[in-house]
Amino acid sequence: MARRLLAAASSGFGGGACVGLVGWGGAQLIIPCLTGVAGLSQLAASGSSIISLSGAAVMSAATFASSGSADLQTAMLIGIPSMGGARIGVAVARRLPVDVHTLCFNGLTTVMLPVHLLIQRQRQQRGDVHGVHTGQDRNPCAETSPLGATFAAHIAFGGFAGFLSAIMGVGGGPLVMSYLTIATPLEHHLVQGTAACAVAPGMCAASLTHLWLGTVPFRVASAVTAGAALGAFGGTRAALWLSEDQLRTFYMGSLGLLGGRAFVASLSNLSSIARRWAKQKQS
Repeated sequence: MARRLLAAASSGFGGGACVGLVGWGGAQLIIPCLTGVAGLSQLAASGSSIISLSGAAVMSAATFASSGSADLQTAMLIGIPSMGGARIGVAVARRLPVDVHTLCFNGLTTVMLPVHLLIQRQRQQRGDVHGVHTGQDRNPCAETSPLGATFAAHIAFGGFAGFLSAIMGVGGGPLVMSYLTIATPLEHHLVQGTAACAVAPGMCAASLTHLWLGTVPFRVASAVTAGAALGAFGGTRAALWLSEDQLRTFYMGSLGLLGGRAFVASLSNLSSIARRWAKQKQS
């Protein structure tokens, strides 16, 4: 048990630091460690990850908000509906077979990360690497859309993001950051801060649902949460200290590194599912 708790706390610290620094990646570090080292099931690891990262997300959100590095109105429009989506996502995740649930985590990560990377590269090519907005690099859709349509888009996206993040067992940082990069003219520091504030409510809702349903071991989840909160504090402080182009470089590098790991893992998941189906046909 001591080894399991140490692994949980260490993975939580690394995951929290990653979330604080680049706005995502916590689940991609925590879940493989909890399933491989601590021996948890995919559902228990996903639940423990969400619980721990909800603490890290609250810490990051508070730090960004207190420093004025977040658009709180946009964050609320996304974050509040994400709570309902997250509760539905947890209920669906409980009914998935283990290998299918694992494939959802690795497969969706593999598919989504290249999209996130492409969006960031396109934004960087528009001349936003130093956080200086000109008429050329602003998103024309974000500036010409009616206010009601913009609010409706934020609300609809929030519900979808909460549901998908709960299915995967992740915080949803890259998903929200990519959406904000496309839909708003915010610079990267504000995108990251707004995303941190937006994902926190949905993660807290998913965490409470996991605790209510009893899907996670309490002591392991507590150890991961303590480590994640400490790591998130340090990572967020580092993010506020870095320049705009340095922060974007770290973010894009993390997408490539962790995306490659998810791709290899998803191939293994597909192979496992194919073998199971082949055995079922033979029997």
